[in-house]
Amino acid sequence: MVKRIKLTQRKYAIVDDEDYEYLMQWKWSAHKRSKLFYAIRSETVDLNKQYSNYMHRLIMNAQKGELVDHINHDTLDNRRCNLRICTHKENCRNKIVPSNNTSGYKGVSWNKRLNKWRCDIKLDNSRILLGYFDTIIEAAYAYDEAAIYNFGEFAYLNFPDLTSEDRNCSTKTHLRIKNDRSYCMLSNNSSGYRGVCLDKKSNKWKCSIYANGRRVHLGYFDNKIEAAIVYDQNAIIYHASKACLNFPMYV
Repeated sequence: MVKRIKLTQRKYAIVDDEDYEYLMQWKWSAHKRSKLFYAIRSETVDLNKQYSNYMHRLIMNAQKGELVDHINHDTLDNRRCNLRICTHKENCRNKIVPSNNTSGYKGVSWNKRLNKWRCDIKLDNSRILLGYFDTIIEAAYAYDEAAIYNFGEFAYLNFPDLTSEDRNCSTKTHLRIKNDRSYCMLSNNSSGYRGVCLDKKSNKWKCSIYANGRRVHLGYFDNKIEAAIVYDQNAIIYHASKACLNFPMYV
């Protein structure tokens, strides 16, 4: 059973029932650090010096030099299933996508010179180039593959909900036959989705697909996600198992 502990600043910490009574012997506050809130309490030691004791460290009985990682990145979720002892390096591996990342995917950025999506990963203070890709999804998958291989359980993934089977299938789908214009997005596509481009005249997203030796118009849409979904639906109809999709994880 999960219980909540009231903090200051209208915040609550989530803890397991087994830890609730023990933690309630102190008053806890919400402390903001690096845009994240943590549950802390102040304790006075010798010579009237005060130091802050973090709830998640107390629960895990973390020793000096040990860090405690919040697996789901919710720093007020202090259930034991969401906490794990780790090193500084392991904690950094589970960091979320940086706020200055414009692609929305970890390890992925746009290379203007090559007009492709660049994928890289940081290993032991060195940034390793994983390659350049025609689509943002291909690049994001490439990061996930490298992160799983190098970081294991501490890897922060762009597609965490995919099973191993789905991940292998999706990766193969996106990397299939890059020269086949029927399936793969052209490198000069600025929408980020196969078969989707902005029609300047109507100011709508145009969707089309190349099938049976000709380009088939599928319609105009207010947003590119709708257009990308329609492309996927028709790609499955026209190309069946050979279809390279914008959202293969939802098929």
